[in-house]
Amino acid sequence: MNIQKIVLTVAIVSILLAALPAAASAATVSVGDATTVGSTATVPINVSGAPDIGAMTITLTYDSSVLSATGVLKGTITSDALLIIEDTINSSGGISDTDNEMMRNYGAIIGYITDNRVNISMVSTDGFSGDGTIAEITFTKVAGGTCPLTLSTVTAHETATCDPCTNETVLDPASYPVIPIDTIDGEYVSEEEELAGDINGNGIVDMGELFGAIDAYMAGTVDMTYLFGAIDAYMTTA
Repeated sequence: MNIQKIVLTVAIVSILLAALPAAASAATVSVGDATTVGSTATVPINVSGAPDIGAMTITLTYDSSVLSATGVLKGTITSDALLIIEDTINSSGGISDTDNEMMRNYGAIIGYITDNRVNISMVSTDGFSGDGTIAEITFTKVAGGTCPLTLSTVTAHETATCDPCTNETVLDPASYPVIPIDTIDGEYVSEEEELAGDINGNGIVDMGELFGAIDAYMAGTVDMTYLFGAIDAYMTTA
């Protein structure tokens, strides 16, 4: 191969490499320390080192005999996004024009709770960026014990690239680079001596707290074991 062919080959390879999407830097998704108030524990899901996140899915699994997930809240990096939970969707299966506008401008975060897992999805045209909290998950304490909080699934993609000539979004899947994810699991320790139904943590279950436990059972956020524990605590401590 003569020198002209070598130069031409190097030039072609350089052009092809420049056309490939850049490899995304790794990000870390972690389960933060819980904040507990009475029988409610709030657990943050944090991210650090991420580039613009165009789409992300997270599945957190937990021990439903110790904790019962009750809700998903927005975090610091998703504070402007539309939070989509069951009550957000109307009876016709759609969302309001205001919510639609918010989703287009700031993206959306979707929370879904089932059995012993919490599923969270995020999507944004401009991308979520920065270090902070993706979401917060609220739990009701069911019983004493240690509850592993495991990030069983985390996937993420960067935002779509745009064609520099047309400024239009490129639909080629290669334009949505995968973001490598490192995960750090957590755990929650519920003390054995805590009483079921003891919301304020004073060691006594009063009538108001008992009715609160009944309401929680009727709403499906606690099980019968928790309810009977609250009844027993009320009979012995009130």
